[in-house]
Amino acid sequence: MMPNSSVHNTAAIFVALSLPFVIRNYYKIDTINQVGLCVGGLAGIVLSPDLDLSENKRLFGQRGIGGIFYFLWRVYWLPYGKLIHHRGVLSHFPVLGTVGRLFYVGWPFILVWLYFGNIQFDTDLLKWVFVGLCVVDTIHALMDVTTTTIRRAF
Repeated sequence: MMPNSSVHNTAAIFVALSLPFVIRNYYKIDTINQVGLCVGGLAGIVLSPDLDLSENKRLFGQRGIGGIFYFLWRVYWLPYGKLIHHRGVLSHFPVLGTVGRLFYVGWPFILVWLYFGNIQFDTDLLKWVFVGLCVVDTIHALMDVTTTTIRRAF
């Protein structure tokens, strides 16, 4: 049995919150970029490789505003789930799957940026947000592969 969304989310929170303490031992990283690293890691909960599955109801709740947001989020990701094979290279492969999901969720923002053209971003901060998301996605994939391998062995 593969880890469910609660296990993946708990791991993502742990990794996201501990990442700045680990990374700053190897890189000079200022406070705002440490926050970006955490935000990227926590974004791994919402931008999970498992977006094509319907088990993420606990993330948003099923009533009120959370339920409405969950419904809209699921509708938005429905084409992604139909096009991208679950646990395939385009959904779960570290970095590649992350870039694909970021492009899918970000294309409306990319169009706005291309239209206006003069919107500035802190590229160093965005880099650390991306690193945090990639690390959490890698942990997610490793958890899936490890549990599948162990299950097949026994």
